[in-house]
Amino acid sequence: MLSKLTYLTLDSHSMYYLFIFVFLMISASLSAQNSVEERTLDSLTKLYQNSKIDTIKCIALNELAWTYAFLSHKTSEDYANKAIKFAQKIKYLAGEANGYNMLGIVARFTGRYDESVRYHLKSMKLYEDCHNQGGIANNYSNLGLVYQANKNYDKALDYYQKALALKQKIGDQKGVGYTLYDIASLYVIQKKYKKALEVNQNNLMLRQNIRDSIGIASIYKNLGELYYLLNDKKEAINFLIEGEKISIKTANRHSVIQIYQLLSSIYLDNQELDKAMQYTQKSYEIATKYAMKDDIAKAFELKSKIYAAQKKFDQAYQAQSIFMLYKDSLNLSEIDKKLSSAQASYQLDKKQSEIDMLNKLKKTEEQNKNMIIFTFIGILVILILFLIYFYYNSSTRKKINSELEGKNKELNQKTEELKNINFQIIESSAKLEELLEETHTQKEVLELKNQALEALQNTKDLMISAVNHDLRNPLNPILNFSSPDYPQKDKDKLMAMIHERAKTMLALINDIMDVYKADKITLNPQTASLHKAGEEAIKVISEAQLKMPDIINEIPVDAKAKFEYKYIERVLENLLSNAVKYTKPKEQGGQVRLFISPLTPEGGLRVCVQDNGMGIPQDKFEEIFLPFSNPNAKNIGGAKSVGIGLTFCKTIVEAHGSRIEVQSEVGKGSTFSFLLPAVTSFGEVSNFAKAVEIVLNEEEKALLLPLVEELKTYRMQNARVRLLLQKMDTHNLPALQNWQKVMLQAREQHDVESFEKYLAIV
Repeated sequence: MLSKLTYLTLDSHSMYYLFIFVFLMISASLSAQNSVEERTLDSLTKLYQNSKIDTIKCIALNELAWTYAFLSHKTSEDYANKAIKFAQKIKYLAGEANGYNMLGIVARFTGRYDESVRYHLKSMKLYEDCHNQGGIANNYSNLGLVYQANKNYDKALDYYQKALALKQKIGDQKGVGYTLYDIASLYVIQKKYKKALEVNQNNLMLRQNIRDSIGIASIYKNLGELYYLLNDKKEAINFLIEGEKISIKTANRHSVIQIYQLLSSIYLDNQELDKAMQYTQKSYEIATKYAMKDDIAKAFELKSKIYAAQKKFDQAYQAQSIFMLYKDSLNLSEIDKKLSSAQASYQLDKKQSEIDMLNKLKKTEEQNKNMIIFTFIGILVILILFLIYFYYNSSTRKKINSELEGKNKELNQKTEELKNINFQIIESSAKLEELLEETHTQKEVLELKNQALEALQNTKDLMISAVNHDLRNPLNPILNFSSPDYPQKDKDKLMAMIHERAKTMLALINDIMDVYKADKITLNPQTASLHKAGEEAIKVISEAQLKMPDIINEIPVDAKAKFEYKYIERVLENLLSNAVKYTKPKEQGGQVRLFISPLTPEGGLRVCVQDNGMGIPQDKFEEIFLPFSNPNAKNIGGAKSVGIGLTFCKTIVEAHGSRIEVQSEVGKGSTFSFLLPAVTSFGEVSNFAKAVEIVLNEEEKALLLPLVEELKTYRMQNARVRLLLQKMDTHNLPALQNWQKVMLQAREQHDVESFEKYLAIV
């Protein structure tokens, strides 16, 4: 490491104190972490020793194995084997299965992948015997991680998909989110960025539905990184900014720092160096405040690159040197552990050797006396000869040292010359890279402009075709009916017909304008009646049609959701208009239904528009939502078909954080649906925390104690509190399940009184 400090402009004393500062910071961080871990281990050990319930003792052993998995792999395996033997003795299948699962995890950590697979398969068989679907799903996920670590990506994906299907079946929404995260990470490793993008988008909808703010921020960060890898930097920045807002709100400093680092890299690529430095400085300040050594090192690495781009080579060199200093110091704790272990092993070996030697001396004391004397004499002779040789060659060494000093001065002079040449090369390389980057950027901008012009021309051609087809149809009758040569026998009837055709043209123009201003719409969702919105949409459609199918509004009168009324009513109008357009009249059996599906597990109402009309081929499902995708569609019953109604529906539904879906079969009809957040008849969620009284026995309190000790180190609204509560193992004990539920609800509703109350009962 000293060689990396040779050319620093900082003096040696400054570098020395900087090194001491880094070392103390890392030590303090490790000490704080160890204190929490020591309390946890102490509590679990006491629980195992003092509990009178065998299953609780087995659970404590497995928890000790999990805690030690990140501290000592050997100790973790010992506790897992001990838990397995104890579980076999008391015939506790779930405890034995959990023990084998832990052995599989530790085997993966240490690179023993074959053993890890065997342990997880054995654990899964035991979970099947005790009908534990959650345990089976977790083993599928762990097997996926093993094969991913072993670079068998096809096998890893197969196990992830099995875990995903089982977690969906048992309704484990959080588990589904974690598995989707693993699948997306696997696709990123394989550089299948578009597949990773699709999985992350689905995971984002899931996290939004279960209101997982931490998960949403994490997915926004992943989406930003993916768009960056796909070279869509504008979209990457949009997602990262959204992720930043949520991460700051939830106090997730790890996510905030990663987002700032990604933004800094993007702006550095774009040569927006001031912005790049601003985000780098933000990440550095947070990392320094919380002693996050990895992120401090990353900040200096980014600063070095930015300074180099600004041609501030001295500052770039200093930042790079400090980055290398941090990077080297990160291994201090690991080196210290290895040295301690080696020292303990040495002391043990030394003690054993002394005992063996003592026994041997007792048996062969007389024989060794002569050997010791001869050895001493031999060493003495060698020492005398060495002194004579040293004295004889001292003058020769002085001459050699003098020559070496001259060569060293010459070498230092050459080194300085090479240093100057090196700086010139760096400066020339930077200029060349800047020129190449500028050329590359101009080429990319030109390509993007050409693509945009081509897309604009295609849209223009489609729009002209649509307007030519659909506006000409109602315009021709207007010209005919208003002509002086047309018979004027029934003037009122003619005026009514002209009025209807004009209304049709106005509706078509409104559709076009709605789509083009959709991206500027500002939503203000309010609680409103879905039944009323459906009735008004049906009324508008009925006034514009001559021959219609039977339209039935099956939405309950008291069904309410949170949405922007005028836009969702317009969505229903467009969906009903489409359904009427391609469905036979009522006299021929045509029917259109407007209804909602039962309350979803995510807490929403699915609004559905169903018809028994012509149906849509499956290969057209995506095409129908594109603007002007079908300008030549047939008009049935006087309905309009500009080809942008569904585009408007898709835009509005997505602005509400949902997604429009279609199910259809040719000749049997179609169903369009989308999800809206539901509102109960009381207007709020019941307060479970104030409605239940929880009593814990001593064993249950002992199980909760390590978690409570850690929770007390954070504020109630800290994101870490929510994560710890969500991941806690209730061991299928009802009292612990109720405790977890009230603590989570108290946090979400900012109920400090209930939170402190149930924290204090442990």
